[in-house]
Amino acid sequence: MTVEQIEKATDEARIHERIRSRLCETEDDVHALGIAVAEHTEWRRLGYVMEEEGLEVYDPERDPTAVRWAREEQATRRRAERQEAKRECWEQAEPREQARQEGTAKLVLTVPVDGETYRRLRACAATHGITPRHLIALLAERARTTPDGLVEVTPFAVESAADTEK
Repeated sequence: MTVEQIEKATDEARIHERIRSRLCETEDDVHALGIAVAEHTEWRRLGYVMEEEGLEVYDPERDPTAVRWAREEQATRRRAERQEAKRECWEQAEPREQARQEGTAKLVLTVPVDGETYRRLRACAATHGITPRHLIALLAERARTTPDGLVEVTPFAVESAADTEK
């Protein structure tokens, strides 16, 4: 906006403020007057900034107050986004924590293994009519650490899908 446009908007805001100040009968009128005063004050502030900065056209980036307001708004928005992310994280964590406490929690892992290890897993699982993923889950259920710090899996019989249908 040019200096002339700012001056015109300031004059219009002043007139609007004066009219509103004469019509203060209800709470809505008082609220409307407050808005009119704020608008008039802001137009006057813009005119002052343009004069102080020697601007022919208003530039918000050369307005220290507008820059501060933008920074504050951005910081407020970032805080709100962080709060929302925390809230979502807690909402997602609650069911997992409840499942963990109830002993029904599930963990999904992606474990890279070499080709030979995978072929052995697949062959062993196929022998029992189960998937390699199911075999790993069965092994993990039975794994324990010995007092010597070794990991061992107690031998167990695998019921194949065909055995469970009988």
